[in-house]
Amino acid sequence: ICSMPCGRREVDLCTMILEDHFGATVARVGSMCLREKMTLGALIVAMKKVKEGEDKLAPKKVRRSLAVLEQHNLLRVGLDSAYRTTYDTDPEAVQMMMTFPRACLTAKKLYGSAAEAICEELASKGRLSCSEAIRRARGRLQLPAAELKQRFSWLAESQFLIRCPPVESKCRGVPMTAVVWEKFAMPDEIAEMPDATEEEAAVQAAWNMEEDIKPDISQLKASRKRKANGGAEIKKEESKKARDPDSAILWQINIPRFRRYIRDEIVLEQVCGRMRSIDEATEKSAQNVEMAMRALLKVAELRSPSPDANQTPPITLMDAVRAAKDAEMTIDKRDLDWAFSLIVDDSRGIVRKAGDSGGGLFVLDFDKALSLAVDTHVDSLVREQIDSKALRIRRLIRTRGYLEEETIDKTVMMSAKQTRDLLYSMLEENFVCVKPIGKTNDFAPARTIGLYYVDQSQTVRTLIESTCMMLRNIIIRRLKLDRDSKHILDRQTKLENIINTLEGSDNIDEQIAEVTEIYMPAAVKRDLESYQKSLSLLHISEIEVEKVLFTFKAYLRSVTTRRHQ
Repeated sequence: ICSMPCGRREVDLCTMILEDHFGATVARVGSMCLREKMTLGALIVAMKKVKEGEDKLAPKKVRRSLAVLEQHNLLRVGLDSAYRTTYDTDPEAVQMMMTFPRACLTAKKLYGSAAEAICEELASKGRLSCSEAIRRARGRLQLPAAELKQRFSWLAESQFLIRCPPVESKCRGVPMTAVVWEKFAMPDEIAEMPDATEEEAAVQAAWNMEEDIKPDISQLKASRKRKANGGAEIKKEESKKARDPDSAILWQINIPRFRRYIRDEIVLEQVCGRMRSIDEATEKSAQNVEMAMRALLKVAELRSPSPDANQTPPITLMDAVRAAKDAEMTIDKRDLDWAFSLIVDDSRGIVRKAGDSGGGLFVLDFDKALSLAVDTHVDSLVREQIDSKALRIRRLIRTRGYLEEETIDKTVMMSAKQTRDLLYSMLEENFVCVKPIGKTNDFAPARTIGLYYVDQSQTVRTLIESTCMMLRNIIIRRLKLDRDSKHILDRQTKLENIINTLEGSDNIDEQIAEVTEIYMPAAVKRDLESYQKSLSLLHISEIEVEKVLFTFKAYLRSVTTRRHQ
């Protein structure tokens, strides 16, 4: 994967993501490491130079913050020219944290709730051993350890989970990880886990909940008190982890694999989205097309020379038939052949036929799918922000290439003033670009013409900046909504706890009604409903904007990869 430059808006977004997940202290340290590579000493000094309203960070808190970032695979460690250890935060890894909910949902869709729980534990803790991940998921779901181990092995076989590279040596204090290792092999032995009683399961669930609290480094004293009070339980749990046979083998979520899965979903949406209809016959055709595309993507996953290849090698119809049979799809060879002919004719170049051997050779072009997805977003944006006539002009320029203003006037049949206004509006938003061409060598303004053209990559870079700003604002608004509604949530929590204590008592309905009237009167209930509705809208907006941002960055990544080939 080609590394991409990180702009100021992306740094601001990453800082807000870190604050949302780990608190303000870790966000401050991570923000400094996002901007430049820093040694520990320089970082400690920088944390003492505070702005108005900020507190100085002690060296211990800086080290703890770096440990949190490293635990969650967000920190890169290296050496500078003077052989000093440097730290910097990976912006791509920070932004991919926003896709963790989609990754967990994907695991649930493919392998059930047990796989979702395992992915959630790995997402919340950064990396865990197989035994510890199963132990934590088992405390939540009350499932047998054998079933959870099977789900874990399925996730590893499908490469959704990956082993962390083992540390082989150290160079001037910097850990050197192995280049080649068993990335997806299950450990030979994991911890024995007999079926737990209800009381033990409740204790384990409470322990998991305690560990899942946001690691706010600013609360070090409270943390020490909590550890002093519950020292016996913590020591017992730590000794249990140390005794695990696989405690040295740590696992993490395989982000590149989930990234490819999301890219495949974009391809499916571009091909199948055009063929969905209410009509029953067309719906059946769309189902066959979707199964054919999934079979094609399954073969592509196995045959592609690189996980980030721009297109697949030629895939035969018989390969797709075997993949559909292995995946237990209800589609035969005849329907697959018909579906592929329909896809080739109607996919706008995403799938093309490359030959007739083996029932037909088909090539899947990922770059074309991402380009069409970006075109859809950009066209919609031009139409909403400027005008549908501006969209006509932009499509003309993109189709024909470099055009003069007079040529555009005549082709779109608009007045010169209207065309000029629309072109200038698109120039301001970077939807089109202009290239000055001098009729003479002196480039005098009177003898210079401007040729308009479309640079989609430049447009997408501009949109990434604005999308990052939009996403950051959504997160800020959501966090502010949580802070402003904290007293309502406290009331709801107290009410739920009281109702739980009333279970099994006499006249429970009357007591619940009385307690509800005290803690949740009509006005507070309306505020709670308003909060829940606003929070739901913000979550939906955040998910949709994150999908668009992922599409833009995937497109730029594919363009960069193509240029380097």
